[in-house]
Amino acid sequence: VENFFKIIWIIILSIFAPIGVSIYVLSFFFVINFFLGFQADRLVHKADFSLEKVRKGVMLFILYFALLFIINVSLSLYGEDDLAITIPKFFTWIACYWYLVNIIRNAKLIFPNSEGLKFFYNLLTIQILDLIFAKFGLKSIDINGEKKKDKK
Repeated sequence: VENFFKIIWIIILSIFAPIGVSIYVLSFFFVINFFLGFQADRLVHKADFSLEKVRKGVMLFILYFALLFIINVSLSLYGEDDLAITIPKFFTWIACYWYLVNIIRNAKLIFPNSEGLKFFYNLLTIQILDLIFAKFGLKSIDINGEKKKDKK
């Protein structure tokens, strides 16, 4: 029985081996995002633990994982081995970029006085260009990067 489970485990690992690094990276970002999101909800929004948010987060992670797997397997079946490794890598970078934006947004809520986090968030979300334009009077935004509301 023990050998049977070892064989099954080896088969599963061999199936996911080509995208193993992507799985590790996505898992790492998912865990960090989960804990910072939980802290932001608890400390800033005074919200209790939400099983629904956890479910949605896990479903998003499973979706990313499934897409990685489908991309890798479908390209491998067509004999496109280089693309089967490269495209999931780019997909992982894109998914991790959005995880990182969410992580920094939550960290910014937890540490509201951190200018570094505000700058990094603006840089990641391309709002840094808006801040530069505002310095030259080309755009109306306040110091926190928010668009100023029209006074009526």
